[in-house]
Amino acid sequence: MLPLYFQVVLGESAAQAGARLIIPSIATPIGGLVTGVVMSRWGHLPLLMRAGAALMALGNGLVALLKFHDSQWKYYVWLFPANMGQGMVYPAILFTFLGAFEHAGMISLYSQ
Repeated sequence: MLPLYFQVVLGESAAQAGARLIIPSIATPIGGLVTGVVMSRWGHLPLLMRAGAALMALGNGLVALLKFHDSQWKYYVWLFPANMGQGMVYPAILFTFLGAFEHAGMISLYSQ
């Protein structure tokens, strides 16, 4: 919805709206990288879930506070926390589900 917001409300072209989303889009893989490093070294999965969810809530709250005519830096910086949190939460959810189920039965299914 943000590209439509940039195009309709702010009157930007599609190229400008897409370019504005480059920096926040980089935050998602950075969040995934942070999650992977923390999980592999320290394994703090519940902490990663909470931190990612908090970043998503903060970022979405900041986006909700954007005005029709606001400082240009806010359109870049305020989108970053939500994407970073998303990059942290999705891998943490995946590994939470993988760790919650027994894998021994699955191995015997594939060995037949």
